[in-house]
Amino acid sequence: MLDRLRELLNKAGWVRWIVPLLLLAAAAFLWVRSTRSANPYSYDQLAETVTLVCRETGEEFKMARGRVEQELWTRPLPLDPDVGLTNPATGRPTLFPKSEWEQTIERINSDRHAIAERSPQRSPRPEDD
Repeated sequence: MLDRLRELLNKAGWVRWIVPLLLLAAAAFLWVRSTRSANPYSYDQLAETVTLVCRETGEEFKMARGRVEQELWTRPLPLDPDVGLTNPATGRPTLFPKSEWEQTIERINSDRHAIAERSPQRSPRPEDD
């Protein structure tokens, strides 16, 4: 078996280059895939800076995406895409990110519904009787 392999490598030198090239291609693919995270809850995604614009005043604020989503996760369901984040200057929910607001609201609504469906209903504790 090894003799045949040696014979093949001696006859067709191009075969020697196939294995390293395949390994290099696989490594490049894995590196590219790992740097481009599709997980919306990854550290890289949540650490992004989001620009929020007030619909009333046009004033811009910058905030980490994680803080934006944290506020959305604390709100009661269902989330309304027409209600923005609270503007610290006015106290009204008029701050909206420049992009992806509706998709973020839809994703958090569906994730929270999925969590609620999987969670067992709390049974009353014995001392509550």
